Amino acid sequence: MQKKPDYAALYVLRKDGRYQGYYRDADGKRHAVCDPDPERLWHRINDPPEVKPVTFAEVAEAWQVEHVERLSAHTQHDYVHRIKMLIHEHDGAELTEVGAPEINRQLMRLAAQGYSAKSVKAYRSMYKQIFDYAIIKGLTLYNPVAAVSTPRHLPRRTREAPSDDVIRLIQERATTAHFGLFPLFLIFTGFRRGEALAVQWQDIDFKARTIRCTKTVEQLDGKARIKPPKTAAGVRTVPLLDGLAAVLKRPKGSKKTDFVFGGADPMTANRYTQEWLLWCRDVGLVEHRPEKRGKTPDGKPRIAQGEYPTITAHQLRHGYATILYEAGIDEITAKDLLGHADITTTHAIYTHLRQGKRAEAAKKLNAEFGKIASGPDGKLIAEVEKVR
Repeated sequence: MQKKPDYAALYVLRKDGRYQGYYRDADGKRHAVCDPDPERLWHRINDPPEVKPVTFAEVAEAWQVEHVERLSAHTQHDYVHRIKMLIHEHDGAELTEVGAPEINRQLMRLAAQGYSAKSVKAYRSMYKQIFDYAIIKGLTLYNPVAAVSTPRHLPRRTREAPSDDVIRLIQERATTAHFGLFPLFLIFTGFRRGEALAVQWQDIDFKARTIRCTKTVEQLDGKARIKPPKTAAGVRTVPLLDGLAAVLKRPKGSKKTDFVFGGADPMTANRYTQEWLLWCRDVGLVEHRPEKRGKTPDGKPRIAQGEYPTITAHQLRHGYATILYEAGIDEITAKDLLGHADITTTHAIYTHLRQGKRAEAAKKLNAEFGKIASGPDGKLIAEVEKVR
């Protein structure tokens, strides 16, 4: 039987009754350690430190600090929402416990809840980036996302352009509806919402009939700030069309540096949301949906009718793109007017519009051939021949 070491002899006994030993850290610096039990002191100095398993949440939050917080405020909002959802899904789980089966189940759950293909792909991409970060930090050796595919046949959500009736409504109510000038500005320029909110009177040349886009409004912590467009292609000049020029008047006493929508300061997100809802309500483009608003005195959910716009500012940008297509504007010119960084984006929009036109043409042709195949009295010729 091996004799137990004399741990007390290995260390100095202090006056306070504790034994004192030393250890050196990775940099070679010596540190004192004290303990009344010499054997326990020996283990504290010589046993390898216990490694606490890292959780998925800890890695996701660390990745967020290093990666997400360098992004624009608008992009951060989308990322932070997704990170919260993933952390909630894997609450308390160690990083090694989140493997391909768990990730696949989460993506399938999102698909079953009606998430679009784009959204599910975004979640898969976030998983991949988090695990790539963990590999770089030496926390794991492989990325389980490589074995997970995005579920097939997911719905692809498209923001359809507004109908001709809606465009007419925008034009007719431009000066009478609350905030009516803003949707008119969007449909006549194709500007993104942030670009339109950043337009100052000095950006509009009424003589040359042009509008310059040189900046955009970014929302951060409830405040609006001005920044350059996302890409160099966003800086552009578009024509000031007659329908907009007729009602776009600079107020007396305003400065060239004032914003067309907002005044001396750019419009905040909260104010914009209110203004847009008021316009939609004024022109009848809202819908009512039940929503939970707190609880009743007896603890039951309080249900109220929420009011939601049925159209977005981005749909009006799509409307501008549609008008460009229907006017016969070539893709290169449309790319410049829309501020697309890549011609493939413009091409995809035009392709979608062409497909829609073909489907519309097929429907009309079927209706026409249906008329030809029917007799004057509305009965099919084949039925008439059968009677004869």
